[in-house]
Parts: sequence; C-alpha cells; structure tokens
Amino acid sequence: NPELTESGMAVVRITRAGICGSDLMLLDGRVTIEPDFPIGHEYFGIVEQIGPDVRLIEVGDRVTGSFSVSCGHCVQCQRGQHARCLMLRFFGFGFAFGDLPGGQAEYIGVPEADLTLRKVPDDVSDDAALLVGDNAVTAVDVLHRGGFQPGQVVAVMGGGPTGLLTAQAALALGAGAVVVSDPNESRVRRAAELGATGVNVASDDPADAVLELSGYQGADLVVEVTNTVQGTADAVALARKGGVIAVTTVHADGEVTIPLGEMWLKDLTLVMHQVNVQARMDEVLALIASGRLEPEKAISHHLPLAQAAEGYAVMAAREAGKVVLVP
Repeated sequence: NPELTESGMAVVRITRAGICGSDLMLLDGRVTIEPDFPIGHEYFGIVEQIGPDVRLIEVGDRVTGSFSVSCGHCVQCQRGQHARCLMLRFFGFGFAFGDLPGGQAEYIGVPEADLTLRKVPDDVSDDAALLVGDNAVTAVDVLHRGGFQPGQVVAVMGGGPTGLLTAQAALALGAGAVVVSDPNESRVRRAAELGATGVNVASDDPADAVLELSGYQGADLVVEVTNTVQGTADAVALARKGGVIAVTTVHADGEVTIPLGEMWLKDLTLVMHQVNVQARMDEVLALIASGRLEPEKAISHHLPLAQAAEGYAVMAAREAGKVVLVP
C-alpha cells in the first residue's frame, strides 16, 4: 500500500487500469525503466486515504485521474497550461519521468490529489471513467488545440483507442464528416460503427475518402495518432490549404523527412500536442454524463491484472482496442 509521503496526496484502491499504446515503449525498449517499477498511467478506483491538505477529494469517492501530475503553482499552471508545468511528473514511467509508481497495480499514490483527481458522477460508468484521464481527454483536447469548429472535415490517422475516441468526440461536437484510417480491419470497422468513414490503409488511400467528403478541398483538421514517426509526414497529403495537422502521437525517438515544401504551399499549421489533462477532465466528464461521448465503446478486452502480459501481447499485435485490467 503506498504511503502518504506528501500532504496533498491521496491513496486510491484501483478497480480499473488501462494499457496505453505508450506503455508499449517500455515493453520494446524505446523508453528505459528500472526493473520492478510499477507501470501504467490509466487508473480508476476508490479513495482510501487522503493527506491533510486535500480539500476536494474525500475517502470513499469514486475517482479518475490524470496520467500526469502538475504542481498547480508555477507560471504555466497558473495560466491553466498544466501540460507545460515545469515540475511535470508521469505515472508509471520510472525515475526519469518523476518517479511515480503506476496504476497497473492494486493501489496508487496520487500527489496533488485536488488537481490530479476528479470525482466521478454516479451516472458515469467505471469503464467510461477509466478512459477520462488519458484517451478521452486527449481526444477532446486535441480538437480544441487544432481549432476545431462544427461542420469541419476531420481526418484521424490511427484507429486505436485515442483515434476512435477522437472520431467519436469530433462527431459529438458537430463535425461535418470524420475519416479514420488504420491498417487493421477490425479498427476500421469499429470506426464505421461509431459513425465515421473507415479506411483500411493496407488497401486504400485515405486521401480519396477525405477529398470526396470535403468537396475536393482536403481535411480542415488532421489528427495524427498512428504512434509512428512516419505518420506526421503522411498527414500532409490529407490536409486542405490552410488546414491544421495536430500530432498527438507520443514521439520518444526516430526521425522522419517532413515535406516542408508542400506544407508551405498549403499554408499549414503544425501543432505538437501534449494533452492538457487537468484543464479538460471536467468537460469530458460532462460530455460522458450527457451521453454525447461514450468512451467505453473503445474497450475491447477486460482481463484480470494477473493476465496483464496477455493484454500487452494483443496491444502489441494491434489486435485490440482498449485493454482494461481489473485487479
């Protein structure tokens, strides 16, 4: 059981934990981590202890939490830009990223609990709440960062959980059309079930669908969440003149040739997106409570925590949507 080492900390008993695509970087060595360090940064559970300075969270609350911890006091936090906090820490990525043990465990210690955690309304399910602290909030926040407006054509590159939720959020917020591209047929089908146009890039060019749906203009906003370094370069072909490319893939390494000439000719805006979780969680919880956003639809597997290795295997094979671990 974690100890309350900070006065603003809470201890949460985990009842749901998620496996994220970025966790695979720890598996394949793109990000190094100390042996036996608890991993995972997507968590939901019940508050069991709080420190003396916690004011907004109480013992017994159902809570979901941000995958990162911001201080709440620096210049960037005061501006509401928590992803740019100078003291930013991440759960489950080892000493170099803040030394915070992760949520694929029975308990998690959560610093700055008033800012990091949110009480979950009774009408929001455990599964939906789990996805608030990363995938769902990334989906909504990247649309804001990309200047999304109702009626726009949005191209989402990558049909994993965050890609599917970005498509779902864009449709909920009034997109004119959404195209989701992915090389996995089951993900393409899931996108279609959510109301998007799914394109299997193994056999078809997503640019064709984007052009057809946009009156041959191109996408107003391209969200790149392929988890590949090539994705950003490939996004250029999908964007209209004056369009926006928002990159929400977690880039830990790799170099790629970017077509700067085409980007200049198209007068594109490139946004490198680090999600401002704490500033968006309330909005996402409200969208879920209203029924406009259903993040649980991105979940494909529930497994006991003891079968986490199996969950990582299906994630690595890109055969899954969201994998949920249940302690």
